[in-house]
Amino acid sequence: MPQDPPRYPAPLSPREEIEHAARAFMWLMRIREPRPEVPFLAMPPAVCRLIAQELALGPGDTLIDIGCGDGRTLAAVLDGRGGAGVGLERDVDRAAEARGRGLRVVEGDFESEADLDRLPLDRAAAVLLFLYPWAVELLLPRLVARLPPDARIVSYCFADPRLATGPRQMVDGFAYPGHRVPLYVWTTREVERALRGAADTPG
Repeated sequence: MPQDPPRYPAPLSPREEIEHAARAFMWLMRIREPRPEVPFLAMPPAVCRLIAQELALGPGDTLIDIGCGDGRTLAAVLDGRGGAGVGLERDVDRAAEARGRGLRVVEGDFESEADLDRLPLDRAAAVLLFLYPWAVELLLPRLVARLPPDARIVSYCFADPRLATGPRQMVDGFAYPGHRVPLYVWTTREVERALRGAADTPG
C-alpha cells in the first residue's frame, strides 16, 4: 500500500520562533564542549530546498536522516520527489511525529553500531547530518564502511576537521536572520580518501 507523501509543518508561531531561537542559542553556546548532547533543530526550509536540488533524488532513491527529530527536514528534502525517507531518532515522541509524516523511523542512537546497522545504509543514495562536530567525526568512518561509494553525505553547519576546509557553500543558518553556515556535500569515496590521507599524515 503506497504511503502518503511526507508532510512539512505549518510555519512557526511567534512563540515557537522565540523558543526556536533560544534553543539555537544554547546549541551554539555548547559547541566548544568536548561532547555536548545533540538537541533537535530543523534546517531552514530554504536549505532543505537547496539540498533537494543538489541531490536530485528520484522515486527509487533512499534518503537517511541521522538524528531526524520530528522528521520535518527529511520530509522537506523529499517533498514531491518520490524517494523513500528513513530516519534514526532516539526520542520516542519525536520518532512518532516523524512517522506521522509518512516516514520510516528506526528508534535508536547514532553512537550505537548496532543501531546504525538497522538502517538501510548499504542502499542509501544520501545521508543527512545536522550534528555537532564530534558526532560528525564519529559517524564518518562508520558511514564510509556502510554506504555505497557514490552515495552523498550532506552535513549542515559542521564538518569533521579533516574535511572542514574542503569544498562547501554558505547557506542560511538556523539561529537568527542573516546567520550563515557552511553546507558540505561529499561522496563516500571523497570522505574515505580524506580520512585515509589524514591517517597517513605523520604527526
